Amino acid sequence: MLLSILIPMYNTEKYIGNCLESLIQQDVDPKDYEIIVIDDGSTDNSASVVQSYIKKTENIKLHRQSNAGITVTSNRLLELATGKYIYKIDSDDYVAHHTFGTLLRIMEERNLEVLGFDSCETEQLDLYQFGDEIDVENIEVQTGVEYWAQAKNPRSGANWYIVNREFLVKNNRTFELEDNPMCDTPFTFQLFALVERFTNLPNVIHRYVQVPSSGSNNRNVNHLKRRIFKRKALVYKLRDISDELEEKRRPRFSGMIESLKFWSDVNVYFLFQKFLYVNISIPKINLILKELEDVDAYPMENFTGDKCFSKRHELTTKFFNNKSLFFLMLYPLRLLVRLKIVELNFR
Repeated sequence: MLLSILIPMYNTEKYIGNCLESLIQQDVDPKDYEIIVIDDGSTDNSASVVQSYIKKTENIKLHRQSNAGITVTSNRLLELATGKYIYKIDSDDYVAHHTFGTLLRIMEERNLEVLGFDSCETEQLDLYQFGDEIDVENIEVQTGVEYWAQAKNPRSGANWYIVNREFLVKNNRTFELEDNPMCDTPFTFQLFALVERFTNLPNVIHRYVQVPSSGSNNRNVNHLKRRIFKRKALVYKLRDISDELEEKRRPRFSGMIESLKFWSDVNVYFLFQKFLYVNISIPKINLILKELEDVDAYPMENFTGDKCFSKRHELTTKFFNNKSLFFLMLYPLRLLVRLKIVELNFR
């Protein structure tokens, strides 16, 4: 088996069919790859959609379980995989048609441990056509640390990488953040700290579907409260990885350490956004911020200046870093948010 495609699924009946269709329409013999879906206790008809595809496609496998959360599900998928390479994709996303044959050929010919590619955000479900051809002649092979040091805002999700399974097993890499939708991020950082042979392609292979009801767009208050503490757990984990690399005292890790601190700050920034939507008292917010201060995650020092995504982000970061001013403006801002006078990008 050459490739295992891993899909954790929960209540995505509107999207899982499109995801599977894109994975079937590939330039790889069905006998050479498997599509493994774990239904994590869906309450809609997601499993029925998958079963309808199983009837007509021999390489799709469906496993069902009581709701265990994304981390447990992702690790079980790793255990079930039998392919030489693995690729994990969210059940509401999809990929360009007829691309995996070339990607796998590059993995084989260049003896890669990890292969990366680009993605686009979209609300469309029919962007199947592949754009520019892959330039297989001018592929640069580098270490994961080298890539992370020079790339501008490299992607931290597993959806953008095909990984050699033996490399994962040998290095005992699994998803660690318990029941956390952002468990991909530390997994990817820890993976890249070990990778010796990596290539990143500029080609847009993955389609990141913007779903109104997805975790990143859900504005339910209880959901946001849970999300705050999951974000905080992610920040702690990123800081732990950064500390571990700093203890090695190797200059080669400096770029990755800087990137870890950058993404730590990005997640603190998103925490502040959620403080504006959720009715958490100032004393409780202050306690969270003190905990972040204890691990040098606040104030944000690495999501500033030209490192910010935009001028707006830079100005907002300065505001969030001024704790006294933020607390002074918190309740008026919450009112503006409720009245939809102020709208925030929710990630």
